[in-house]
Amino acid sequence: MPLLLASWNVAGWETTLRYIREHYGSLEAYLDRHQIDILCLQEVKVTQQKLSAERVPAGRQHSLAAHSVPGWDSFWACSKKGFNGVTTFARKGLAVLGTATPFRDESFDSEARCLRTDHGAFVIFNVYAHSTGEDPDGSKLERKLAFLEALAARMAAARAEGKQVVLCGDLNIAARGVDVPWRQCMLPVAELFDEAQARAGPHAAALVRVRVRVRVRGRGRGRVRVRVRVRVRVRVKANPNPNPNPNPNPKP
Repeated sequence: MPLLLASWNVAGWETTLRYIREHYGSLEAYLDRHQIDILCLQEVKVTQQKLSAERVPAGRQHSLAAHSVPGWDSFWACSKKGFNGVTTFARKGLAVLGTATPFRDESFDSEARCLRTDHGAFVIFNVYAHSTGEDPDGSKLERKLAFLEALAARMAAARAEGKQVVLCGDLNIAARGVDVPWRQCMLPVAELFDEAQARAGPHAAALVRVRVRVRVRGRGRGRVRVRVRVRVRVRVKANPNPNPNPNPNPKP
């Protein structure tokens, strides 16, 4: 029987859930509308305290009550401070069990970046990997590589148990160089204007013109050659009205 598995980095489940309810009425209606069987979410940013809230004020629906959607099981990996977090929803009968501590290592499991669910013949690793971002000393990358190495070991262990393994989520990894923007193309336009204006002086106008040309050529075997040319021109134009007062005839 074919199954539809969807993966979604929601960047905050409470806000996403509110939008779903506004447009679909309920999470259950959203899942049925898109015929989703298993939904894997990343970066849910939910604490265990919010998730385990039991009492709901009269006439109000708890913002996270979606974890009790009729006909669905849900599994949550929550960090103490509400960072990261991954969640897997599965229709009743599709999941045998789930664990929020798949690494069996507190240093990794406490970050709530991985959730393993067992579906009988196969297991799903729902993952939200580290984003290295600005990493001058390389510590973030080192941590991320250690995480991915530990993840690969747990996946290998699952295969050794005779399970098919499905890896999904947000790995924060670009497969190819063309999948990410080049830093050379990220021009500091605001700085260019400021620098040009400083050179022009207070009684002149500076015009900055940026021209980018991209040429793509096929090279066979799925490879392409990309050539980028960036040209920046700065023109200084005298200001015909150096008077800073915009009103030429001020009232006495």
